[in-house]
Amino acid sequence: MDLERIDAESLVQTITDSLESAMHQPLVIQFKCIVSKALPSLGANWKQKFYQFQTDFQRVTYLLKAIESSTGKYKRGVDKLGLNTTREEILRGNGKSDEISKRYLTYGNLAIMESDRNAGLAASTKAVFYATSPKQLARALAQRSRILYQNELHGEAIGEGLKALKLPCSQFEIGNIHVTLGHCYFEKKMFPESKSHYIQALKILTRDNGQNYLDADAGLKRCISEEGKNESHQYEPKWKCLRSKAPDLKDIEREAAASITEAKMTDTLNAEEPKFLSAPSNTLRMKYAGSEGYGWTMQLTRNVNIGDILIVEKPWAMSLWKERTKYCYYCCKRCHNLVPCSNCPHVGFCSEECEKSSKEPLELPEDGNKHIYDCKGLCPAIIFDDDIESMHTAYNCLAKVPPNRLLDYICSTGSYASGRGHQAFKGSEEVRRAPPSVFDPSDYSSISFLTTCSDQRRDGTLEYFTKAAVFMTFCLYLEGYPMEWFDETDLFYSDPSSSNRPEIIPASWIAACLLYHIQAMDVNYFGINENFLNPSYSKELAAAVYPTISLINHSCNPNVAIKCTDKGVAFIHALRPIQAGSEIFLSYKPPFYFNSTQERRDLLQSQYYFDCECEACSNDWSRNTVNSPEKLICQSCQKVFIENMDGCPVCKSRGSMLILRHFREEVIPCLRRILLKATCSLEDLKYATTSADKALQFIQQPSSVYYLWKDLYTDILSSIYGNRTLEPWVEDGSSESSSV
Repeated sequence: MDLERIDAESLVQTITDSLESAMHQPLVIQFKCIVSKALPSLGANWKQKFYQFQTDFQRVTYLLKAIESSTGKYKRGVDKLGLNTTREEILRGNGKSDEISKRYLTYGNLAIMESDRNAGLAASTKAVFYATSPKQLARALAQRSRILYQNELHGEAIGEGLKALKLPCSQFEIGNIHVTLGHCYFEKKMFPESKSHYIQALKILTRDNGQNYLDADAGLKRCISEEGKNESHQYEPKWKCLRSKAPDLKDIEREAAASITEAKMTDTLNAEEPKFLSAPSNTLRMKYAGSEGYGWTMQLTRNVNIGDILIVEKPWAMSLWKERTKYCYYCCKRCHNLVPCSNCPHVGFCSEECEKSSKEPLELPEDGNKHIYDCKGLCPAIIFDDDIESMHTAYNCLAKVPPNRLLDYICSTGSYASGRGHQAFKGSEEVRRAPPSVFDPSDYSSISFLTTCSDQRRDGTLEYFTKAAVFMTFCLYLEGYPMEWFDETDLFYSDPSSSNRPEIIPASWIAACLLYHIQAMDVNYFGINENFLNPSYSKELAAAVYPTISLINHSCNPNVAIKCTDKGVAFIHALRPIQAGSEIFLSYKPPFYFNSTQERRDLLQSQYYFDCECEACSNDWSRNTVNSPEKLICQSCQKVFIENMDGCPVCKSRGSMLILRHFREEVIPCLRRILLKATCSLEDLKYATTSADKALQFIQQPSSVYYLWKDLYTDILSSIYGNRTLEPWVEDGSSESSSV
């Protein structure tokens, strides 16, 4: 720690890192030490052998055999891993603690003295999370109530204060809580309630209590004065968390069916092509471009216009991987008075209903994030690596699958009897030859179809991910997922088949599946952002994976984009008119005009393992390209020409020039005015899309006016569907630096 900056924020971050950072977890440290000793026992060329393996099962069993040989002699079952701590000891060491809660309370008081609202909120929430005794919980709730009041979160502060009053408190603490409640009710213009709490405070506090007594006395006088004015008052909260539902897929299907004509359709889907449950009927199809090309591609079966919605999908899995004191773990709603998880000190919920929903063992991606097999104090260890955002999401991908369903998929039995097996055992070439007949985002067959790029991983990540997969399997075991280790089953080192389906799944099979998901999430996950208003900035809050959306390939000049909404539900919308038979493309990274072609290619190769040959990269588009004069398509003769005062040099038509001028001088300023409104409407969105539909057919890419329009259109879309928060005490993004 920097000794010159020992402030509340630094202290809160330091203690949180020591308790909850994966790198500081004793179990993680112990496991890495065991592995570092086990692998050299395989010989000097163990890495060379490792990279010759073709399947994830071969990779994890190679590591498991090394561990068993190094530490597992004369041991049985899971003890062969060498992690000599019992399940009860591990879970007890990662639980709630009044002593830790008291430390956070101390830092919260320091934050109050420093007027550091963010550090104060983080500290008080951690104090609530870690509290075990009713008395300590009351103190933590009382402090959080006070800090919430200072942050003008009056309704939330009232809720915390009332909870604290129901718990054991000293008379002095009760008096102070009543003072805070009096202040909050006064700000909400609820003067009778405010007066009642001030009176209660004055019955308990004395002049010896100093400022608190004076505050209660002054507050009571203000209440009496305001009541006497006999005026009507309406309270408007300054803090707002805005969440909007994604467009309804059934409504989209009805609109699409009404607009589709035979002339717009290329052909109908044949019986062998998969049906996408996340896409409107007969809108998308999959086509195989070959292993040397882009693999599977997503193509349109009909013409679409700007703004048309092509996919609406719930996430298969999410991970609220940072800022867990500020977001509900289940629904990802921004919340500063989180209800602590009853079984661990690491997450909270915006309501008791969300906590209950997070612990219902349902496979379907109903509405939010599950908290079943990452509870009981193990959440920090499960993350394994704080710098890899997708690691926890990969764990959640498997943890939500019921054991019998996972076994059926692995062994091609039960409802998966006609399947090709799991990529972790069969490899991608075998399993990805044909997609599932129904691409159902709620079925495990869809999420296990995604690519992993295993063959391209020669940078050490495959070795590292294999270690993580084995460790996460142990965590899943500690959390109660049924499995058998080493000599507990004859199938531990055997490949699965339909003829050898066991009753209980071998831990090695789970580790292989986890290795698959870790790789798949590494190249397929999406970030979910929060858009802060006034000042305006965006910040990533969670990671999620979508089975259908993840099939869309990349382009640095995309024709579709993704928007994440309430509870992580995402939809894909068209950025320009797209013809039937065309492939749709997302941009995995910022658009081409932010970087040079070589910078983009290097970035994509390092993270996604492919050399980009999109339109922008093939033509070496960059920021300078966008700054060039517009190229127009003549409205009359279809010739391409550079914008000028005279119009088309061939037929002399000025139609396209007039369309560009109207778009630049009328439409763009109008969109800017729309964004000045408190809220944008669907009519505003319709104006943005229809205006562009008319103009962009005569403007050739790349186009600076198009990218200007796209940014404005995206902002309007975000104001309607995005995750938005108005947080008056936040001056800019830097004041939100804490990741607690």
